[in-house]
This record gives sequence, structure tokens and C-alpha cells, in this order.
Amino acid sequence: DIWAGGGTVMAWIYPYSIGGGDLGRIFDKSSGWISYLQSESGGGCELKIETPFSGTNGGWSLTNKDITIGEWNHLAWSQLDLAEAKIYVNGVRKDVTADSTPTGIVSSDSGQILYIGNRADGARGFHGIIDEVFLYNRVLTATDANGDADEGDTLTGGEIYKNYKHGLGRHS
Repeated sequence: DIWAGGGTVMAWIYPYSIGGGDLGRIFDKSSGWISYLQSESGGGCELKIETPFSGTNGGWSLTNKDITIGEWNHLAWSQLDLAEAKIYVNGVRKDVTADSTPTGIVSSDSGQILYIGNRADGARGFHGIIDEVFLYNRVLTATDANGDADEGDTLTGGEIYKNYKHGLGRHS
């Protein structure tokens, strides 16, 4: 139940394309929350996220094609209850478009399996690399999520966000 009371998901992704069915999954909790890539053009693509609520599910996408194909992208997605999702790409908060406005309360996902890089039926494979996945059962502050993704940050509560240096398609 990462979203009960607020949560954050972070990862590095290196997409080669938008993936299976043009909806390559980064994270998928089946009938729970999901994130995937869509609408590739000009070397970029959109990130789409969905979160289940007891009324209407919430859905948001990046307003611009802020995910770069063929490069490392650091993603951070934070959300608290009915609040708009906050998405950071490479340490910068990005504009999001509400595709559907949530109503009710966040639905429990505790009995569902988290798939990384696909969904349960295997039809939406992420075409690329997903690395350094972090899940937090709290909303990170803007400083935590918006720090320089290349240099890393020390997070509150004693959690350490690793110091990343990347080049030649690798983290070291």
C-alpha cells in the first residue's frame, strides 16, 4: 500500500523505444497503480501514470515528451491522496496533464504483485533498462525528489539516495 498516506516511486530508465503495444510498462500493479511510456516522436515520449481510487481512478501524463529515448532518465513520482501527482524527470518537476481526476480514497494494492518492466500477461514489456528502483511509503519533499539526479541526495529519515555518475550507458 505505497499510496496510503502518500508515497514515492523512483527509478532510472533507459528506454530504447516505448515498448510492447506502444505502452511499455515501467511499473504495473495489475488493477493497482501503473506507469508506462507512450506517444514516441522526435526522440522523446510521454510518461503516463494511473492510481486506483474507490471512485474514479486518477490518471496523469507528462504534458511534454520529457522522457528521452536512448538516454538515461531519472524519474520520481510522488502522490498524496487526491492531490495531483508530482513527476520529476532528471531532478526537474515537470508539468502534468490530468487525464482523469480521482474521486474517493486511494484503493489498497496490498494483495497485488508489483511487476517491474511489464504487466502480468507479458504484453506490455519495457524496451530498455530499468535500474535503481526505490519505493517509499511517504511523499518525498521537493528537495528530496528535485535534487540533482546526477549528484544524489541524502534523504530525510536516514535513507540514502545513492550518488550516481553515469556515462557510456552505465551507472557506476
